Amino acid sequence: MILMKNFLFNNLLLAILIVLIFIIELLLPHDFFTFRVWEALSVKSIANKFFYGEFYPNKMIERDEVGDLAHHTKYKKIKHVVWKTDKLGYRNSNFINNPDVLLIGDSFVLGTALSQENTLGEHLKELMGLRVYSINGSIYQFYRLYGDHIIEKPKVIIWESLEYLIPRLEKKELNYSMSPLLRMIKLNPFFNYCFEIADRIYKQNMFHFIASRIMQKKGLGQQSPIADSVFFFGIDKAFIPDDDDIIKKVVDNISYYNDQLKEMNIKLIFMPMPNKETVYYNLVPLESEPRFLYKLDSALREAGVSTINVLKLYRDSSCKDQYLYHLDDAHWNETGIKIAAVKLSEQLKQEIVNCR
Repeated sequence: MILMKNFLFNNLLLAILIVLIFIIELLLPHDFFTFRVWEALSVKSIANKFFYGEFYPNKMIERDEVGDLAHHTKYKKIKHVVWKTDKLGYRNSNFINNPDVLLIGDSFVLGTALSQENTLGEHLKELMGLRVYSINGSIYQFYRLYGDHIIEKPKVIIWESLEYLIPRLEKKELNYSMSPLLRMIKLNPFFNYCFEIADRIYKQNMFHFIASRIMQKKGLGQQSPIADSVFFFGIDKAFIPDDDDIIKKVVDNISYYNDQLKEMNIKLIFMPMPNKETVYYNLVPLESEPRFLYKLDSALREAGVSTINVLKLYRDSSCKDQYLYHLDDAHWNETGIKIAAVKLSEQLKQEIVNCR
C-alpha cells in the first residue's frame, strides 16, 4: 500500500511539473526559446490542417536573430528583424483579398533571415505600387484560397522554387473543395488560438532549447574551405544534374500549371532560385558551375513559360562582387533580393499592361 501511495505521489508530482513547464512556455513570448522567428511561429503538428498559412495568424515579433547554418558559433551574423503575419498565417503586413500579383514560393518568398520590409513582396509593392500578396507552397495553394473564396484571381502569379526542390515538383489535380465547417474553423480566431496552443505544446521549444544547450548544439552548415565565414546547406542536397530527363519532367509539370492558369486569364512567371552552392560554386568548391538552371530556363522559354533567370541576373549584376546570400544562412540577403525585385518589376510592368 505504501509503495502504491509513493508511486501515485511521484507520478502526481511529475504530472504537475510537466503541466507547470507547459504553462511557463505558453506564458513566455513565442520566440523566447528559439534562435530565430521561423521556429517560433511555424506550425509543426497536425494542427497545420486547421491553418491556411505556414505560421500562426496575426503575430508580430521584433528581435535579433542569426542564420541557421552557423548559430552558436563565432561565425554567426546578428540580424535585426521584424516579422508580421496576417489573419491567414502568411507572412504579410496585411491580408489582401484582391491582389494584382500573387507570390507563391518557399522560404525565399517568405523571407527567412530578412526583416519584413526587405521581403520580395514588400520590395515589389514599393517599386510598383501594386497590391502584392505572398503565400507559401505551390500553385495548388492558390487554388485552395481561390476555391474557398478567400482571394480573387490575380493578374499575375510569380511562382518561386529553390533549385534543389524543383525536380520534386509534381502535377496535382487542381479541382479543390473544402467543407464549410473546416473553412469556418480556419478563419475563426478562437479556433486559431486553440490550435496554436496545441501546436506550441507539441513543439516543446523549451525542452529542445534546454537539450540543445546541454549538448552544445551548433548550426549544421558546411563551412567553405576557401572562405571560412561562408557556410553552405549541404552539397549532397544542393547539386542537381543537368539531366535531360529531369528537365523534361520539370518542364512538363510547370507547363501543365501554366496552361491551367492561362485558361483563367492569369499570367504565370516561374522564378527558380539558385542554391547558394550554385551561386558560390567556387567556394564550395566545385570544379565548374552547375548548368541545371541555365538549361531549365532555356527549356521553359521554348515551352512558352515566362521565367526569371535569377542566376544569370546575379552573374550579370554590378553587385556580383558582393555577397548576395547571408554568410551564415542559405537564403538571399537584401542585396540579392533587390536585384531580383528590380528585374521582376520591369517584367511585371509589361505583364500588367497586357492584362488590362
